[in-house]
Amino acid sequence: MQNYTVGHNIFLKQALDDYNEAVTYLFIKNKNILIERITEIQGKNTPDFRFKLNNETFYIEMKTLGFANGELNYYDAINEGLNAQVSLVEQIKAGREIAVAEAVTSSFNISNKGNLYNNLIQTKIIEILITKINNNLNKEQFSLGKTILFIDLSLMLMPYDWRLNSVPIFQEKLGKSLVSGVFWHSAFGKVGERIFSAIEFEGARNIEGELSVEGILNNHSWIQALCFQTYNISRQRKVVCLYREKDKEMIDILHPLCDFFNDELNTNGYEVLQAGF
Repeated sequence: MQNYTVGHNIFLKQALDDYNEAVTYLFIKNKNILIERITEIQGKNTPDFRFKLNNETFYIEMKTLGFANGELNYYDAINEGLNAQVSLVEQIKAGREIAVAEAVTSSFNISNKGNLYNNLIQTKIIEILITKINNNLNKEQFSLGKTILFIDLSLMLMPYDWRLNSVPIFQEKLGKSLVSGVFWHSAFGKVGERIFSAIEFEGARNIEGELSVEGILNNHSWIQALCFQTYNISRQRKVVCLYREKDKEMIDILHPLCDFFNDELNTNGYEVLQAGF
């Protein structure tokens, strides 16, 4: 019997991880950062990349996050697409000139009657991200020196603009309600913290729930900074860096790599909120 994960066998999963690491390596190298791949040592967990800046060595540990609930959610996504395709074929056979079908898929295995990421699920998205990151962490991979955790989200469709998700709270445009930023809370959220989600209608509740898990940078002092690699609506690669205020020298280190920086004090949040994304 084959062992499957994220809808693939384990060999294809490893191939996907290797591919994403290679793409990220080239992405970073093309930003004129002197980076090198660290050769794995048998029996020892090492970070993925090493680079030098101002005569100091830094490391990057990269993780690619897949679908929530592994292969089950992956197959749900496939089935949604197949059902939509069958519907299109049947409509064409029935004589319709224009065929229309809807397929709803969510890498978080969350939907609200077709309205993905909408209403009363922001807490779950943040908690899923934190949990999946925690499940992939190995402290030994951060033991060589100052190490940055680099999370690739190319398989996960994120709600709202990547910049908005990098601040604690913002106003969404449709209902003008407050929404908690996914990236910021994944890094700095606290247990019991209230989370805001978009309202369905005027007068609907806006505070959706409370976090049951601690943010990554709150919980792991040995992670120097947390970067999220995601994409904008045009599928352009974007990188968000979150760091502790006491580690603000990381801005200089990661400036060539990241498109936006923020800390637990929301020091740079004004840039996003004033721009009105």
